[in-house]
Amino acid sequence: MKKLYLLRHAETEPNSGQDIVRYLSAEGEEEAAMLAKIIRKKGRLVCDAVFSSSAVRAHQTWGLIESAVKTKKPAKYFEELYRTSAQKALYTISELSDSYNSVLIISHNPALSELSSSLTGKKIYFRTGMIKLFEVDITSWKDIGFLCAKQIWSLPH
Repeated sequence: MKKLYLLRHAETEPNSGQDIVRYLSAEGEEEAAMLAKIIRKKGRLVCDAVFSSSAVRAHQTWGLIESAVKTKKPAKYFEELYRTSAQKALYTISELSDSYNSVLIISHNPALSELSSSLTGKKIYFRTGMIKLFEVDITSWKDIGFLCAKQIWSLPH
């Protein structure tokens, strides 16, 4: 059994140029800070590794919740998790080392909602600044695919 945490970046400023360099809005910064508080209240989130989109807003979101997450390694940023699709995200996850039993992926919609829906067979939506935990019934990330996961919780509710 593997654990997969999926996090959608917090709210951003309106698009006024290059999408990849969009910053969090003031509301987004508050949203991420509140998420960190909720995670701490629930009990620190523990994962083996963090993989994030290369977008500025994903970096910022991670920076604001990082203190509420216990992880063994610093976050790694991937172009593949920016402007991704559910299928590309699934492929990226399938390439992870099996030494990771739990990972946090920080990315974007609609990919996260579509990925979650295909993993569980249920309609799932991610608001900005939302994190969900899935138990994935696999022993190797290479085996991740449709209908192999169950959503355990979602924050904030």
